[in-house]
Amino acid sequence: GGPNLLFKTTDGGTTLTQVHTGAYAFDRVQFLSEDVGYGFSRTLTFKTANGGQTWEKVTTPPNTRYVHFINQNEGWVVTLVPGTGYEIKRTVNGGKTWANMLSVKSATVVGGQIYGTEESNVWVVLYGDSGMSQTSYSLFHTSDAGAHWKQLVSNSTA
Repeated sequence: GGPNLLFKTTDGGTTLTQVHTGAYAFDRVQFLSEDVGYGFSRTLTFKTANGGQTWEKVTTPPNTRYVHFINQNEGWVVTLVPGTGYEIKRTVNGGKTWANMLSVKSATVVGGQIYGTEESNVWVVLYGDSGMSQTSYSLFHTSDAGAHWKQLVSNSTA
C-alpha cells in the first residue's frame, strides 16, 4: 500500500541502502553497472548515471509500453499502434532517435517484453487477447540487430 522503494546492496543483500527515485514510482529497474541504470514506469523511462542519486527522463516514442537497454547507447522499445498493432523500435544513440525495426499487426495491443544481452540478439514477446485464463502471445527473434526477424511461437488460444 505504500510507495515503491528501490534499495541497493554491495554485500550480497546483508545490508540495504535506499536509493531515492524522487517522485518516480518505477514498475521495473535495470542497472547496467553500479552507476548506470534505468527506471521504468508504465509510460516513462528514466536514467541515472550516479547510482540513483539523480534521474533524468529518456525520450521514448509515443505509446511505448516496454523498454530494454543493452548498453547506454543501444536500446529497444515495444510501442502500441492503436488500430494496427505493434512496432518494435531501436535506438543506437541513447534514445535521441528511434528507428522502426519490426511492425506486427494485431487486433488487440496489450504490451510486450524484450530480452537480450547484446544488440544483435534480441527476443520480443507480444501479448494479445485474454480469456478463459489464457493469453495469446507471439515470440519474435532477431540475430542481426533487427534486420531480419523470425516468428518462433504464436499461441492464439485466448
